[in-house]
Amino acid sequence: MSLLDALKAYDPQVRLAMARPASRTLERAVDKISRLAEGVSASAVTPPQHLIDASIDALRQNQTLSTRQAKLMCIAGLDQLEGQTDGKVLLERLLAFITHNITTGILKGLLIGLLRQPSESRGVFVDSARGLINRHSERLPKIWQSRLNTYKLTEPGSAKLVARMILNESERTSEQILSDAGLKGILSQAGYARSVFCCVADSLSSEHSSQRLDRFWNYIKTQNGVLFETALPEYSRALLTPYHSANPSADLQREILDFLIKRFGDPRIKADSWSRASEPNTAVVRRWLTEQSFDILLQVVRETNDTQMWNDRYAFWRPYIDQGFVTEAWVALGRDGERVARGMVRQQLIPSTQSYGVITRGQIQPHHSMIIIRMGDFLMTEWTHDGKFRIYGPQSQRAPSMYKQAYDADRLRNWSLPLEGKAHQGNWQLAFAQLIERYTGINPHRIKRSGAAVNTAASRVCDSCRRSFPATLLNAKGQCPSCAGTSGRRR
Repeated sequence: MSLLDALKAYDPQVRLAMARPASRTLERAVDKISRLAEGVSASAVTPPQHLIDASIDALRQNQTLSTRQAKLMCIAGLDQLEGQTDGKVLLERLLAFITHNITTGILKGLLIGLLRQPSESRGVFVDSARGLINRHSERLPKIWQSRLNTYKLTEPGSAKLVARMILNESERTSEQILSDAGLKGILSQAGYARSVFCCVADSLSSEHSSQRLDRFWNYIKTQNGVLFETALPEYSRALLTPYHSANPSADLQREILDFLIKRFGDPRIKADSWSRASEPNTAVVRRWLTEQSFDILLQVVRETNDTQMWNDRYAFWRPYIDQGFVTEAWVALGRDGERVARGMVRQQLIPSTQSYGVITRGQIQPHHSMIIIRMGDFLMTEWTHDGKFRIYGPQSQRAPSMYKQAYDADRLRNWSLPLEGKAHQGNWQLAFAQLIERYTGINPHRIKRSGAAVNTAASRVCDSCRRSFPATLLNAKGQCPSCAGTSGRRR
């Protein structure tokens, strides 16, 4: 076919028809173009190690670096230089080369290298690098000049400014703020961005308004989960500090608890993981989980149309919970209760099926369930319906273990194991309160009625939290009921 014939047969409507790319494909293309335009690619941040080694050898031999080597060391080699035995000398030589060979590429690489460090970093090289960037900022691309002016990125501690914008601005989303500041892509998880995250956590820990919380939840979301997903100390500080002595609304409490448990596990079961969080913040989660265990049992009983029975028992135990005497609680559900609890998981009222145990063996009516309670050094079990109350001694090997997923009803009801037990008959509230007080020295019901506290003349300071308590409330280790609960056995 001749060229003329081919042109005559050409149909542009057919030949130029193209399928429209998927929106996700377009987003990835835009991200890639944006990174290339700003000179911040993944390959630049994580270059082959042999290139870093060659640049370090050149500095060690006091050879002149190429522009590419200098830029590479600024972006990806600062940490490795600091780790060398002669790191101080190597950094000084790199800084001297940069000072006498300023280019736009090197200057931009130096800025990116700084943003990979925490905002609060100080030192001869870091401080000198900040000064170089500030003195020659006009040689940076316009977009980075604007970022330096708006966000003060080269000033020590400037992460606090970005954090305030993230939590307090109403016209821009946190994603827009971070993108405008250049903290996106590979820099979204780097040192400066981590400093911003820490500042956000610190700021939020002092005030939980609905607007700030909404902006926080939006800020931490990523395509693959959340920012800095292992940062339990920061997340617990941000979300729990305001509630050391008071609770938020039920919905907010459930939202916070669900987030923390799903991300970091249940501190009653994964105590080692939660050791990175401060004890006061971990105590808040344990308090909420204790309340949740009672709430699970309350919901289970409601389903059996015997609500008044458990309302009376809940009212009896509530003062022990509110005053911090109940430090741990764990429910073990019968067959009917397990069905109700699974429904609560589906409704996201509780985090998962790991939030309770199940009575799988022994003779038990399907609607019967129970709760294990720790108060100081003593364990207690309280059953629903016509089940009885039992109390077990300190460090008793015969007491039921907390946080198991399966229990044997026959062992739980074995009367030879507890110190004492009582049925819910007559004025059972008075009898139970007196029994608990005889063993633990605790009786919030008597304190409330008399209007006077337990004798405080013989007060002592808890060896763990250093707060003052009546001597009768401290255990043999000198710990208050709240602190004593943290030393119990874990599953």
